[in-house]
Amino acid sequence: MLEEQVEKKRKKNEELNKIIAQQAAELTESKNLIADKNAEIQNLIKNSAKEDQTESKIISQAAEIQKLETWITNLTTMSHVQSDPVRFLTIEKELARVSSELKAFEEAELKKENERLKDQKELLEAMLQSKKKLEEQVEEANKKIEELSLLLKEKNDKIEAITQKIQEQSANLKEARHLMSCSLSLIDIQKDKIEAQQEEIAKLLKGSETVQ
Repeated sequence: MLEEQVEKKRKKNEELNKIIAQQAAELTESKNLIADKNAEIQNLIKNSAKEDQTESKIISQAAEIQKLETWITNLTTMSHVQSDPVRFLTIEKELARVSSELKAFEEAELKKENERLKDQKELLEAMLQSKKKLEEQVEEANKKIEELSLLLKEKNDKIEAITQKIQEQSANLKEARHLMSCSLSLIDIQKDKIEAQQEEIAKLLKGSETVQ
């Protein structure tokens, strides 16, 4: 009966070990997923920084073009406004057209950048939220593993106690069998002595009857 209980305890112990191993594997997978999410977040941050640099570069180039336009306008005004007003007007119109196209291009690029940054921000927020959930799951998994470890220790202690009890009972049973064997041997010896005495008494009684 006790051996059956020990076997059941061992089976439960094996099941708990499997559960703990599974929880540990899930925990490792969650940690790897968090690491991947962190890498993606870092890449997004780097890309955002590059896009900020691109935007700054566009603004800087626009400022340089504006300076160049001003310089050309001043130069044209000084050199040709008096001698060639038609040529000056043509240049002025061309500069206005280039400036308008540049402004439209800048606005379109900035709009694209803003949309891209907005999308990346939303993606980053979603990834951070996912990371938070994963961290919560990892924390919960750690708690479960800790609880299972404590339960496993308790089961192991019980199994050890039962095993020790069985060993003690086996030793007592062995000793009892030894004592019983010794007692049976003594009984056999006494039985032989009694039978011998009975035979001796029977002989004496028979001899006594013959004398009479």
